Amino acid sequence: ACTNRQADHTLGVIIAPDTYAVTPTAGAGGTITPGTVQNVAWGTNATFCIAANAGFHVTGVSVDGNPMGVIATYTFTNVTAPHTISATFAADVIMPVYRFYNMRSGSHFYTASLAERNQVIATLSTIYRYEGVAYSVNLSSGQNNVPLYRFYRPGNGTHFYTASAAERDNIIATLSTIYRYEGEAYNVAAQEFPQPTLTVWRFLNIRNGSHFYTESAAERDQVIATLSASYAYEGVAFFVGQ
Repeated sequence: ACTNRQADHTLGVIIAPDTYAVTPTAGAGGTITPGTVQNVAWGTNATFCIAANAGFHVTGVSVDGNPMGVIATYTFTNVTAPHTISATFAADVIMPVYRFYNMRSGSHFYTASLAERNQVIATLSTIYRYEGVAYSVNLSSGQNNVPLYRFYRPGNGTHFYTASAAERDNIIATLSTIYRYEGEAYNVAAQEFPQPTLTVWRFLNIRNGSHFYTESAAERDQVIATLSASYAYEGVAFFVGQ
């Protein structure tokens, strides 16, 4: 027992809440997981995943009202207060790339310009056969961050494409009498990403020096298996973020 008490005293005890609410809010076009209010135990962590729906992309994530940029996950560590996390999304902007077959050279011509596509169809149909949309470039994807450079070869009426600035510079410096540089066609990806990425492969036509491109693995394999006497496989030309 307590003895020798000299005066009355007051003993104060501060009791911390057992849990704190962490509230996620996802805009239209995507999700935050978990998607409901999480009651997080004091001093522990809570992780949230941010994902866009198909056809959308993340435009921003905010934590407690503070912008965090475009991120895929966020972890609240040592939680000792309520928190909020929110995400916004926007629809992807998709650009089709059209493909023509050059019936004289056996090569392909690609353009992302609707006006150029229509002009070729209207004025050069005896040379180029329109094959439709080859693939689409997701302009909202950060993957497509390098230019695809386009050259025209007047000698055989073919086009050459490269995503390599070094290869572009080498051609301009050493092959300017053969290739005319036409500038940047559109943006592509220089490497493959975990997110959906389309691969475009390149062949060299041994007979006339033109190049053939395909985004179809089946077409690539068929050319390798049946046309190796005419086409030398050069590997991956570039990638396209979807």
